[in-house]
Amino acid sequence: MNTQYLVNRNNIGEIITRKQTVPTELAAGQILCQVDTVALTANNVTYAVTGDLLKYWHFFPTGEAGWGIVPMWGYADVVESAHEDVPVGERLYGYWPFAANLVMDATRVTPYSLVDGAENRKELNGIYNQYTRTAASPGFEPAVEDYVSLLRPMFTTSFLLDDYLWESSPQAKTFIISSASSKTGYGTAFCLNKNKADRDAYSVVGLTSAGNVDYVTSLGLYDTVLSYDQIDQLPGKDSAAVYADFSGNAKLRANIHHHYGENLIQDVVIGVTDWTQQGSAKGLPGARSEMFFAPSQAQKRMKEWGGAEFMGRVSADMGAFIGFASGHIDVARTSDQAEIQQIWTDMVNGKVNPRTGFILKL
Repeated sequence: MNTQYLVNRNNIGEIITRKQTVPTELAAGQILCQVDTVALTANNVTYAVTGDLLKYWHFFPTGEAGWGIVPMWGYADVVESAHEDVPVGERLYGYWPFAANLVMDATRVTPYSLVDGAENRKELNGIYNQYTRTAASPGFEPAVEDYVSLLRPMFTTSFLLDDYLWESSPQAKTFIISSASSKTGYGTAFCLNKNKADRDAYSVVGLTSAGNVDYVTSLGLYDTVLSYDQIDQLPGKDSAAVYADFSGNAKLRANIHHHYGENLIQDVVIGVTDWTQQGSAKGLPGARSEMFFAPSQAQKRMKEWGGAEFMGRVSADMGAFIGFASGHIDVARTSDQAEIQQIWTDMVNGKVNPRTGFILKL
């Protein structure tokens, strides 16, 4: 079915469906992609929460005021083509709408990738507009498609965040990660652990809800795991600390700032899993809160390292992370519309098991 899932931009827990209109004829250079499978994670909730601020709603406009389409990562197949270099049957990996189909203006086509040059996307961040042609690209084997969808976008952010934090605060002795059960959260912990041997000594602390403490501990990535009501037990109070905030909870942030005081040398906001508890960070002791935007760090490193070197480093670490994380994720697949809507609502409200990885067949 040609279905779109629309989210209320003012109340993101509300989701509806509508029938999608597909053009009867493509313009020259266009391709029609049928979205096959996408991952639904806390990362998608962050896209919705920051949709206006970071223009995530602009990628796939709905034409209906107040309603947006959330971007999703996964796979689609070319079912019609008016581009001589992109055949029907081609399988692409990338950034798709929460919908069954997408018409793309295929530009900058290479054997390995292409770019959607649609007019509405030209002023948006180019990293999201690039699609991988999976048949010619190592690392996109069918056997690991679900894990690539679930982990690749989040791990790329984790890789870049680790790189940014260490570049900014190499003197830090404690790195605190909230929403430690989230894939991007423990992906960052994975990177911080992997790179410990090449850096000055530090510890990695995971903060999570009381119900997720056992799961986060089982990952083996954190030197210390604490629940959110144990902030007074945070280690390294008298030395330099960095806070990587994936929750967006203002009260939690304030408690951490007051615990470390001026020893909190960096406070970086990456996600907003606890989107109902946002608030101002003004007037807190320690570092000012800042927003981390992964594409900016990626562009910086691609310029410094070169595109091939950058992708090689990310891919090598990602392969290791997928091997690790696959043992801690139970993949749940569904194509049922009502179930998909319920999963979205549960994800928004923080009612999902962190061990479950949702793959939606659209």
